[in-house]
Amino acid sequence: MASLLLRLASHVLYAYTGPPASPKSSNPDLSGIFATTASPAHALEQLLKKSGGTWPPSPTFDSSWPAPLRVYHATYELVAPIFPVLESSTSGAENRQTIDAMRARIRGLLSGDPTFDAAQCSADMKAVLSVLQDAEAGCWSGYNNQSMQSAMLGFCACVCFLRHAYRWGVSPVVREAQIETSLSFPLELDEPWLLLQRYFGFTSPGGGLSTCLYFNTRGVDTNFKPFYSSVHGLPQLHQKTADWDARLFLETEHRSLPMYRLIAETISACSSFAGECPLDALTSLKEANTVFQDTYRFFFENMKDENISHALWLAYLQGYTGWALPGADGVVVNGVSGGILPVPPAAEEALHLPVAQRDWLRSLREYDIRAKVQSAIERCADAPESTVAESWQGMQDELQKMVQKLRLWRMGHMSRMISYEGVHRPERVFMTAGRSIPPEGEVSDETGMVQHLRGVLQERLIQTV
Repeated sequence: MASLLLRLASHVLYAYTGPPASPKSSNPDLSGIFATTASPAHALEQLLKKSGGTWPPSPTFDSSWPAPLRVYHATYELVAPIFPVLESSTSGAENRQTIDAMRARIRGLLSGDPTFDAAQCSADMKAVLSVLQDAEAGCWSGYNNQSMQSAMLGFCACVCFLRHAYRWGVSPVVREAQIETSLSFPLELDEPWLLLQRYFGFTSPGGGLSTCLYFNTRGVDTNFKPFYSSVHGLPQLHQKTADWDARLFLETEHRSLPMYRLIAETISACSSFAGECPLDALTSLKEANTVFQDTYRFFFENMKDENISHALWLAYLQGYTGWALPGADGVVVNGVSGGILPVPPAAEEALHLPVAQRDWLRSLREYDIRAKVQSAIERCADAPESTVAESWQGMQDELQKMVQKLRLWRMGHMSRMISYEGVHRPERVFMTAGRSIPPEGEVSDETGMVQHLRGVLQERLIQTV
């Protein structure tokens, strides 16, 4: 389970690669070190602006959309009750029939096929595309920028659900869908998606944490209950598992927003001074550390079987949000997270993260505060006033505390995820979050898959220094 919080911590902390060579001086000038052209504070402001004014985002749903878009919600209402099943079939022939029937239903509903007697689902594609193109131009009549942005977030979540339902045909996902290597979507799902990709700035054909969860929330007042549910109509334990799965991601981000602001404030304060570390910067960083600790405590205190069933999570949530089909420009899409390596390849990051999120993370990566602080310490080493170096050493100490917290996070993540990923599901091919289906012959059973996952997580832990 990965979130923007982990990515942020990674980019703040991983960008540091050791002290750069820098001259020492008895009268050090630090202005060049801490100057910045990419303002994290501005990038964070833009992230909020493009998320409906809040973080996590504030989507609104069907009643807030222009009429041509509401057919997608109407389609969801007819598809959602029949998408999940309590008992999975292990018969390839039976599953093939189920998948094909679901795809025919979605195509028929959106195309207005009279066989389905659901005129409320028929998409007027000319009107749909006109509405979405107007959104790109920022000119929805009767909407301000924030209300239009919120409506687009919710609409994206709806189309995302329908694309996943079409992709898998049934949930829990089954081998018959997993082993497919290509799939043609109806134009009613493809053409809006292309515009949504362009509008939000991501490339994945399946979406990611943003489109599956961040854009699909009813907000803090409902504990971030998902609006579009992949467990519609299933028993209470399924509902609770889905609700807590979403809540862990979304409330973690909600609790992290003060930390994001404090880190931006820390950088702004550092950038304003040329000598001793400003007290405001050190104070903000200490407060950010406290928020980080409280946030990861919330995450791990609630990531437990009592809230998120081991047996049900992998079957109904990890599988549904996977993809494992050739994606944009031939990139194979391996699930929703796209990995949280220290500096993921730009193409991989663009698959899953909208541009506003990438810009925020990029501003932190480019600023590279750990390297700047270390460089300040190096330059101040021979300064007559030793308190100058000591003040920057205080910043370095706080950053190192964040590294240790991230290490603890990763160790906890590794130990908890193993039990969730190791559940046996006979109807499916072995698949893990963030990687989906491994190459043929690489993993033979769940134990092998767990060992692979453990190795990946251990590698990330080693990198966290």
